[in-house]
Amino acid sequence: TEVISDMSGQITKVMVDALDEGIETMHVDEIRQRVEAQMGWGVSKKTISNNLTNLVRGKTPRLKRLGTPSGTYRVNDYWLRITRSTQT
Repeated sequence: TEVISDMSGQITKVMVDALDEGIETMHVDEIRQRVEAQMGWGVSKKTISNNLTNLVRGKTPRLKRLGTPSGTYRVNDYWLRITRSTQT
């Protein structure tokens, strides 16, 4: 069993790709399925949840936690604007 401590990059990529596909919000289970498909192996729900908690905190959080339904997240518009403006 491999211990994965930081999956924030993979989760962020999955969320931004989903946003580009027109999917604005995703539930924890959907995020987990997409991360597993991207990586090619299973990831525990707790690992995903812990990383999501870290991604909604900080000076410029990458994601926003939505109130209802529980466990739903979206990409933080401010972070996305900053990131995309520095890429061009």
